[in-house]
Amino acid sequence: MKMPNSILFTREQKISVNLRQELESCSFQLAEIPLISLEICQECVDKTLIQNDYDWIFFTSAAAVRFFYEAYGEISSHVKLAVIGSKTFEELKTSDQSRADYPDIFTSEYFVEEWLSHQTSCQKVLFPQSELSRGIIQKRLIEEGHYVRAFTLYNNFFPEHSKKKLLTWLDQKTEGAIVVFASPSAWHNFYSLYKLKPFDLQFASIGPITSHAIMKNGYSVAYEAPECTLDSLTRNIMKK
Repeated sequence: MKMPNSILFTREQKISVNLRQELESCSFQLAEIPLISLEICQECVDKTLIQNDYDWIFFTSAAAVRFFYEAYGEISSHVKLAVIGSKTFEELKTSDQSRADYPDIFTSEYFVEEWLSHQTSCQKVLFPQSELSRGIIQKRLIEEGHYVRAFTLYNNFFPEHSKKKLLTWLDQKTEGAIVVFASPSAWHNFYSLYKLKPFDLQFASIGPITSHAIMKNGYSVAYEAPECTLDSLTRNIMKK
C-alpha cells in the first residue's frame, strides 16, 4: 500500500478552515463528499410526547438535539439530560443556554453502563433517534428495568449527488488514501458502492461504534479517534 497523501472526509458538515490548513501544511490532499444527509421526520413529531412525565431525555447525536428543540421547543427544567459526545453537548449549549453547565453529561461511547450505575429506581426515558438506530441502548435500559420511549425524530439518507461524486472518486483509484467516517451510516453508504470496485484504502473512524461497523464488513481500521471527535482523529492521523 502506498503512503497516504490523500484524505476523503465523508461527514455532512465541512471541515473547519483551520483543520484544512493544518492538514494541507502536512502535504495531504483533501476531498469532501458528504455521504449522509439528515432531515426531520415531520410525520413522527408527536407533541403529546413531552406532556408525559419523563425523568430523562437521551441525546446521542447533535442532530437529535437540533431537531428535538426545533420540533418541541424548551425542555422542562425537572427533566435530566444524558448527552453522549462533546459535539452533542456543544449543540445542546447552542439550543438551550439554560443547560450550558448542566452536569448530567456522559461523554463516553459506553456511557450506558455509567448511567445505569447511578440509578437506584426505575427511570422513564425519552429517546429521540434516527430511523437507522440499532436499538442497543434502548434494549440495555429495558433489560435493567427502566421504561424507554424511543421514537424516530429524523431520517438519514444517501444523497444522489453524493453517490455520483463518490463513484467518480472511486474511479480515480487513489491507492492508500485515508477515508474518514464519523458514523456507521456514512460507512454503510460508502461500502454500498466501494464493494463494487474495491481497492487498497485506509479507513479512519471517529469512535468504537463506527469502527465496529467497518470491521463487521471485514475491513480493518487504521486510525481511531482517542476522544471521539474529528479533531482528535485527524491529529491521530498526522502523528503516524
